[in-house]
Amino acid sequence: MRPLVDESPKANVQPISVKQSLLIVTFKCHFELKVSWKRVCSLVFNILKSDQCQTCPYSNVITMFATGEGILAQKDAVTPDGLQQVFATNLFGHFLLVRELEPVLCHAGRTSLLVWTSSSNAHHSAFNLEDMEHRTGTQPYSSSKYATDLLSLALNQHYNKQGLYSSVICPGFVMTNLTYGILPSFPAFLWTLLMPVFWLIRVFTNTFTLTPYNGAEALFWLFRQKPESLDPYAKYHSLTSGLGNSYTRPHKMNITLETSETLHVKLLQLEREMRTKLCQREKETQTAGRLQKT
Repeated sequence: MRPLVDESPKANVQPISVKQSLLIVTFKCHFELKVSWKRVCSLVFNILKSDQCQTCPYSNVITMFATGEGILAQKDAVTPDGLQQVFATNLFGHFLLVRELEPVLCHAGRTSLLVWTSSSNAHHSAFNLEDMEHRTGTQPYSSSKYATDLLSLALNQHYNKQGLYSSVICPGFVMTNLTYGILPSFPAFLWTLLMPVFWLIRVFTNTFTLTPYNGAEALFWLFRQKPESLDPYAKYHSLTSGLGNSYTRPHKMNITLETSETLHVKLLQLEREMRTKLCQREKETQTAGRLQKT
C-alpha cells in the first residue's frame, strides 16, 4: 500500500476489515462506507485470515507449493444466516459490497477498478453451479476462488459501460500469518529454517513470491494500467525469478461467459432471499421488543 500512497499522495487509501460471513455486519459496514465516500476509484478484495485451515496430503511438494493444490483447505461451517462460511467470506460478502457501493463506484466519464485476490488453487473441478456454496463438496476454498474468477468476468459484462472494471490477481505463495497457520504444530523457528529451501525452490517455480511485497507486484502493476485495457479473461500473477526479481504475467482463466452469467444470476437471487430474510428477522426483533415493553 505504501508505493500507492507515495505515488498519489492526495489519494485516500484505507484498509477496511469486515466480517463478511455475518450479513448484518456486512450491510451495516456498506451503509457507513456509502455515507463516508462520494467516490471509490479502486477496491481490492482479500481475506485477511482464517482460523479454519488444514492441509491435505499431496505427493508432489513443488507442485503443491506452486499451485496451492493440497497446501490449503479451509474447513467450512454454516453461518448464523444459513450460508456456507467460506462462500460467504470469500465471495458473497464481497459481491454484496459491490452491489451496495454501486453509487460511489459507477460514475459517468470516470473509471473505477475492482481487484479480486484469487489463487492458483482456483480449479474448475472444485466448482459446481448447482452447489455454488459448496455444501456437499470437500474443497470450499478452491470452489470459492474459482467462483471469484467467474464473478469478475460477469461484473465486467454488466458494469463496463458504467465505467466500472474488474480484474483478478494471484499473489503466488506468500509467507503470511495465514500460511504460518496452515501447520500450527510447526514451531515458529522451523519456518525460518525452511526459508533457504523456499528460495531454492524458486529457481524451479516462479510462483514462490514469498514476501507480501513481492506478492503485491501484480496488484501494483494493475493500478498503473488503464482499467479498460485489461483482459477480463486473464488472471494477473505476481511472479518472482530465481534472482529475486518480481514481475507480472497474465494467464488465461479456464472460465466461460455462459457459466459466469449463470453464477451472477444465482448470486442476485440469493441476495434477494437474504435481504428478505434479514428484513423479516428485523421485524420479529422489533415486535419482540415492543412486547417486552408492554
